[in-house]
Amino acid sequence: MEHENKKKEHFFCVVYFVHAWEERTDKQGNIRKVIASAKTAFYNKVDKPYKLAENLGNKWYWIKGYRSKQEYENNKTNYLFIFDKDNPVTQFNFKNFFKN
Repeated sequence: MEHENKKKEHFFCVVYFVHAWEERTDKQGNIRKVIASAKTAFYNKVDKPYKLAENLGNKWYWIKGYRSKQEYENNKTNYLFIFDKDNPVTQFNFKNFFKN
């Protein structure tokens, strides 16, 4: 029983890394910066997402956290948190989301 509870005390994190940007012109003639090369990575059993963000440095574009891989696969838009340019990294952990 203890093992089952411990399994639920982690996040499944999806990290999007941007390797290259390029400028493109849209139909109206505006120059836009777009992603030219990117990669997605998956991290299972993350108990402190802010530490993951810290350890990855400035290499990631966004990090999304889910309760489990299954929840991610069922609905990718239903994440618990996101770290990105508009949502800075905060020091929270499992206890902030799964209070009894």
